[in-house]
Amino acid sequence: MEFNEKEINKLMKRLSKKRPVFDSEDDFKFSLAWLIKEKYKKYKDNVEIRLEKKMDNNKDASSSEAGDKKKKKSKD
Repeated sequence: MEFNEKEINKLMKRLSKKRPVFDSEDDFKFSLAWLIKEKYKKYKDNVEIRLEKKMDNNKDASSSEAGDKKKKKSKD
């Protein structure tokens, strides 16, 4: 089985039917990763998935500058 854009689109469509709304970006990433892992498990492929987690002391790793500002205000 080949993992490509077409396969991702199929998985995204399947995931959107199962869960149209997610609590957070991390929730979405975890759900998609789990779906990929489960799908490849059926084919006995060894799949290792790593999810990134932004560290508070690494502002360059931020995916959302607005989110960082909001988080900083809530800490004050």
